[in-house]
Amino acid sequence: MLALYFGWFLAPLFLASMARGFGWWDYFTLDITLHYGRPVTWGNLLANYLQGLFSGGYVVRPTWALLSDLQTLLFGGEFWQWYVLKWAGEAAAIALAAGILKRLGCGWASRAAVVALLAFHHASFTLMLHDPDGWLALGMLLQVRMVLEVEGDAAKFGRASYILFLALMPATLGLKETGFAFNGALAGFLLLWNPKAWRRLIPMAGLLVFWTWRLGSALDRTAGFSLGEWMGRFGRQVNLLVPRSPLHVLDGAAILLVAGWVILAWRWRGEFRGRLMVFSVVTSLGMLLFTTVPNLVALRYGIPVVYLLSIPAGLAVEALGRRREWVAGAIVVLYPLFTAGSLYAQELAYQKEFSEFVTSLNAMEAKAKLDHELAITGYSGDISGEVRTTVTRFFKYYGYKWYGYGGPRDVRVIAERGLPQRRFALLSFLKPILLLQERTGRLRNRLERVEAFAPGDMGSLGRLAESYKSLDRLLMRRGEQYWYDYGGAMPSTEPLLYVYTFREEGGVPGHWTTEYIPCGRLPGAF
Repeated sequence: MLALYFGWFLAPLFLASMARGFGWWDYFTLDITLHYGRPVTWGNLLANYLQGLFSGGYVVRPTWALLSDLQTLLFGGEFWQWYVLKWAGEAAAIALAAGILKRLGCGWASRAAVVALLAFHHASFTLMLHDPDGWLALGMLLQVRMVLEVEGDAAKFGRASYILFLALMPATLGLKETGFAFNGALAGFLLLWNPKAWRRLIPMAGLLVFWTWRLGSALDRTAGFSLGEWMGRFGRQVNLLVPRSPLHVLDGAAILLVAGWVILAWRWRGEFRGRLMVFSVVTSLGMLLFTTVPNLVALRYGIPVVYLLSIPAGLAVEALGRRREWVAGAIVVLYPLFTAGSLYAQELAYQKEFSEFVTSLNAMEAKAKLDHELAITGYSGDISGEVRTTVTRFFKYYGYKWYGYGGPRDVRVIAERGLPQRRFALLSFLKPILLLQERTGRLRNRLERVEAFAPGDMGSLGRLAESYKSLDRLLMRRGEQYWYDYGGAMPSTEPLLYVYTFREEGGVPGHWTTEYIPCGRLPGAF
């Protein structure tokens, strides 16, 4: 019954990710970010890993580079296969959290409550495909599971388990910088649990010193640091951990949970489970403080913290005695209802953005086959940065390599090279009234057609999202105000992208037409 109830909410999200195209968030730029564009080949796997390990600047994520390269080589542009692996990673992390709680003596009801909290938290493990926060959560729980087996005494590690534990440390460190805060806290707590085992912690200390030096190369991400702004970001990041709920039910539950942690940690202070609770809470605070040092706040940054806090959460539910089944039952039934609106709203927004982006790229390819030059403006407020790189790299490499496009094509940046002399197609975020103000005469006289890519039928996903949002309005008495992940799409009924068709220089001016193209599910898709 539990599987059927959870499946009702999760199966549509899984099916939607199988039908998703690709967006402009790291889909074709990871190699640039992680190892400076070195070719992704089987022979380069080690070299690319070492490049990220010793030379990475903006980000220091060699493990994530290795995982990304492996997926590129194995799956190529079939991103649905990448999603299958991401869903499998989420299932493994949830199962590991439940297994840790079972090892700590938690019953079935407490573990089911934690499964619900993790599976339906609005900071989705799977929403952003190219995002290592979920993988970091999985790696952290693996380390905690190994520490649990020896009850925090590093001296009790067998040779094989000790080697595996040390191998997990650079793996989690190399997934994301937040792993540094976790491993630093873990080393400190292992020393407190058994100071006599300090020799076994020397390799951990060495790795932390090395990573401290490596993170120094990314200090430019903290430029303009202000203590007051940092504390504000920390507060916002903490606020994102608790989903919105009717009458602030979940906020009240979170306050009670924190109070329960304090009481239980004191009551169990002489036991390993009490110390593990303190470690989980203190380390989570440290990770949140660390991740908000740069001027960024996002839902997904809280994913590793949510998984780590699931340990004291499960212990707190278990400590309720005879009331645990009622509390766990309420969590299992109500929590998915409270968060479904947010989960589905985010998923639908991404699905719309991806559909419009892929459809507009196909339209550009159709223009190229008609001998139109391809272009973007390069103007401020238009396609730029990562989106620009994604578009140019797609047409130059991935379109023909992975998706059967006609061949490599260059994309002209008008702000740098000027207007093409011959016919051309322009991909832009700018509405016609804004675009034509930039080059009033020259562009207006050459414009033939505007294709505006607007949201269309989103199938079952769209209908389910609207149902859950209606439920939110009924339960929570609020407008459609949801938290969206940083960098994610925002829902809109207006066109997001435009493809403009321009005649050749000197051609006879004429009228131009606008066509609205609805973008949505593919034929036969969910």
